[in-house]
Amino acid sequence: MKLRKRFIIQICAVIGLLIGAQIYINHNAEASSDNQRQKITIFSKKEVNNDKSTIKKLGKNTKLPTKVFFNKSSLDKNKNKSSDFHSMSFSKISEDLVEYRHIYSNEDHTQNILLSIVDSKNKSIQLGNIDSSKIKENVKLNNGVSATYLDQGNIQILTFTEPETKLFYSLIGQKDEGIFSLDELLDVANSLK
Repeated sequence: MKLRKRFIIQICAVIGLLIGAQIYINHNAEASSDNQRQKITIFSKKEVNNDKSTIKKLGKNTKLPTKVFFNKSSLDKNKNKSSDFHSMSFSKISEDLVEYRHIYSNEDHTQNILLSIVDSKNKSIQLGNIDSSKIKENVKLNNGVSATYLDQGNIQILTFTEPETKLFYSLIGQKDEGIFSLDELLDVANSLK
């Protein structure tokens, strides 16, 4: 339970960093505080089966993984978890910034992948000031899109922006033991449809 709480806090910190960097970059200093109030609708379900109506709030071209495997877990070996996600949320952060996210977990929740999709209304999103020593690799997805893999010690992150939709995707992985390799997160990202 302590590890799960720590994972949730770490994910919130990383997402907060990404969103904060985007808000800082894309919003001018004179924007009124009324325009930056958060309007958040949260949906929480034990398991849902790819609720397309909520995801499609980001647009008709939003993609989800079709393959999510937790290879090192004996309970989930060879079991595709792409339709078994939980903790789904849709947040309207400002007029120009909307985020959808949910979590994939293995059966005993010792391995988790957070999928975050941010729509910035066709404005480019980039990672904030990240220590360059944390960037492990810049890679290309199967569709030619550039992606960045970061290892933050206890979490691993793969981020990229879909060129046609300008949606910013993040896959944030956490394991109680070990790390998510670049190949593991690439397998998930390359299965987006």
